[in-house]
Amino acid sequence: MTKLLLFFIITPMMLTAQTVIKFHPQDLYLNQANFEIERFEGRSSLIVDVGIPINRSIIGRAGVHADDYSFTKFGIESVRVAYRHYKDEHWYYEPYIKEQTLRGKAIMPIPSRGTLNGYLYTTNVGFQLGYVVKLFKNVQLDVYFFGLELGRANGIVTTTSKTPEDAAYMQEYILDTSRRYLPGYVQKKLSVDRDRLSVTATLDSFIYPYIRSGFNIGFKF
Repeated sequence: MTKLLLFFIITPMMLTAQTVIKFHPQDLYLNQANFEIERFEGRSSLIVDVGIPINRSIIGRAGVHADDYSFTKFGIESVRVAYRHYKDEHWYYEPYIKEQTLRGKAIMPIPSRGTLNGYLYTTNVGFQLGYVVKLFKNVQLDVYFFGLELGRANGIVTTTSKTPEDAAYMQEYILDTSRRYLPGYVQKKLSVDRDRLSVTATLDSFIYPYIRSGFNIGFKF
């Protein structure tokens, strides 16, 4: 996994006397363990954070219900590189670039109509504002309360079924889901093809905006 390998290569290079290692607890909700390293040079710093996917079920979260699927598996891997500048010891601004891949697998409800596998790959550029406060001697809270991203994404979903009727059901499920959840300009980028027992849905590259916010807990060396 290239993003995890990058994390372990860069970590020893960045560990100095002015380094903070952080953890993003809110990312656990979407099955990602996200770790960040910040290395200081005066009032500026270089940041690398890596998200490690936790491939487990999301039934009961993020709008996924038990009556929709008999099994799900979902995880997000990512790497983000940022430059941060502090206006004082608390306030900062931070431009960054990010790459991430969302991967999922689902089995449609019992009796099974088919198995679905897919991924969405994105590259993003962004800018965020934040505030850092010391909680204890070497422990800090970092809140990035306003961030804007512009991203480019593409992806693919494939399904396999046991009968042509189930394959037709899976095709209509993908089309109906896209109509309900994707903006019109993104729907135009989607092509769905079906043969006897399988469906392939390809999402061509499209641009999208995103608002980012959150927090992390860090330990300063």
